[in-house]
Amino acid sequence: MVFKMTDMDRKRLDEIRRAEDEIRALCETDENRRREAVWKHSNVSSDYFHAIPKERDKSALVIELEREAYMEALGFDIVEFYHDPYLHYLAGLKTQIYKFRHFRDDTPVAKRQPVYESTAFEKCIFGGDEHVIYTEHDAVATKTPLILEREDLDKMEYPDFHKSGCMPRAIRFFEKIRDIAADDFDVAFPQWGRSPWGTAWFLRGTNDVMIDYIEEPEWLLKLLDFIAESRMRWTKQRNEYLGLSIGPANIYNDEVTSPLVSPRLYEECILPSEIKLAEFFGGISYWHSCGNTTMMYPLINSIPNLEMVTVSAWSDVARAAEGYSRDKALEVQLHNYRDVLHPETEHTLSDRIKLIKDSVSGYRSIVHACGLVFIEGYDKTLEMIQRMTDTARGILG
Repeated sequence: MVFKMTDMDRKRLDEIRRAEDEIRALCETDENRRREAVWKHSNVSSDYFHAIPKERDKSALVIELEREAYMEALGFDIVEFYHDPYLHYLAGLKTQIYKFRHFRDDTPVAKRQPVYESTAFEKCIFGGDEHVIYTEHDAVATKTPLILEREDLDKMEYPDFHKSGCMPRAIRFFEKIRDIAADDFDVAFPQWGRSPWGTAWFLRGTNDVMIDYIEEPEWLLKLLDFIAESRMRWTKQRNEYLGLSIGPANIYNDEVTSPLVSPRLYEECILPSEIKLAEFFGGISYWHSCGNTTMMYPLINSIPNLEMVTVSAWSDVARAAEGYSRDKALEVQLHNYRDVLHPETEHTLSDRIKLIKDSVSGYRSIVHACGLVFIEGYDKTLEMIQRMTDTARGILG
């Protein structure tokens, strides 16, 4: 991939400089200082904002659209976003500004912008860019597995950060964005965030992974250990390239959800590889699943040095206090339609917010309204988000 500056690039570079100036100005506002003061630290962020609150007496509020909704609001093409480094960086800056100006939550702006490589990134590290499909909504991984037969695992090599799969292209893309950014703006390299279990779904295929657990659980453990070891080796090379030390990491784990994953399956096969990652990284900053993880709370809680977990809209927030120790921060999701975007949510939303407030008492906590799209039109959706914000602020304080 060779990047030659075009007239469009020059136009976008002018927009980038204006956006950087606007973020510099917003960083110095009293409102941004208020938002920054909410958080203990925000280094668990990836492309969306996730952070650990400083206080235990009041839940923070974070509002987040889906990427396709940000692209719609800002007038950018989602496919071009993944291929044009000028647009990729500009869209990230404008997303920060958009959130700050449209949502009365606790998300601060910062002179820091991550490069995002789509949900197919981990599969592409192993198999290359041919394993990502670009749609009008977002980029997704292909269904074609890389491990067709179990003996294929013995032929696989640990990925090389500099050479394997999509990495040469990803490094060039990152370095171009870093060159575009102003000197006082930090550009973060894409992270390997997907769990060994989720990555196994990509490499082996969902159905075959579940069959493997029934027929050859020892082989499945071997696969998950290979993936965990791959992530550790890749991260070590990545951090050497960036001049960074190893520190607590994220685990994105939407593939852990009941009833597909039972507590027994999680404990026997999935948890060991996550503990291995926690020991390597010195902890897990953020464990995430949008699925139902209620039955796995005590098991997830056993991961060493785990700082923050998601309690999804499908999970039982009232039982979170039974499963998680108070040193964990709880990021509790609202249901994007039932609680926010449904035309008649006034009573259900109030009940949900009150339940969250009562359930997370004594914890560092976040009420997270996420996955939002413009299903009722742009203006109507913003009106609904404003209604949700008013309700949440009124109850949370």
